[in-house]
Amino acid sequence: RGYGAGDEAGVSWDKPIKKDGSLFPKRVATWRELRSRTAIILQKPVEQVDASRDYVMTEVVHCKSPGESGLSKACVVHCSDKWLSRILDASLCSAGLIVVSGTKAAYALRLAIPSIPLGWGPPVVKEQLQSQERHWPKSSKDLARRVGDGTWTLAEQQAHTVQLDLYGKSRLLVWLPHPTGTLPRKIDNPLLINPNLIAQWREAAQWELMKPLG
Repeated sequence: RGYGAGDEAGVSWDKPIKKDGSLFPKRVATWRELRSRTAIILQKPVEQVDASRDYVMTEVVHCKSPGESGLSKACVVHCSDKWLSRILDASLCSAGLIVVSGTKAAYALRLAIPSIPLGWGPPVVKEQLQSQERHWPKSSKDLARRVGDGTWTLAEQQAHTVQLDLYGKSRLLVWLPHPTGTLPRKIDNPLLINPNLIAQWREAAQWELMKPLG
């Protein structure tokens, strides 16, 4: 392609291709980490993960602006109605697993999809934790404490994985912290994410990968 994101291992892997055709020298950290997450979920060597066949990335809002200026609730609702519904329409997108990364993306998706239940993702009201909601561990120390006192169990982790009918198809919707954020985010840590839960994600993803085209 003329410009955008490269996907050739050892050459343009996760590096932006600029409008003048030249390649940015560094890999984008977010893209790199999302590829690594995909490798863990699918149980594939990361060097074999293909960003067009194994996973794809999209945004809730596509109009780029410095510092997300102008990203209002009205903008999120308008853009998701116009574009997200088309991108995830079941006739075009057969994905059985959708992973939402980061707090801002979760808030935006809740505006776009009101059926997402409380308890999934970060709290709706940051300052007030409602009884149905759960905080993600705030740090490695907090994770160790919660594992020790039994407040970060498989059941707690599963609250961030829900089965919903989204744009004409039943899908598994997972929330995870931003891949380059400050919250504990390494999904290959069995204390943070139970391997049985990752297996559930893998089953949802691989069922679609194995379906015959057409």
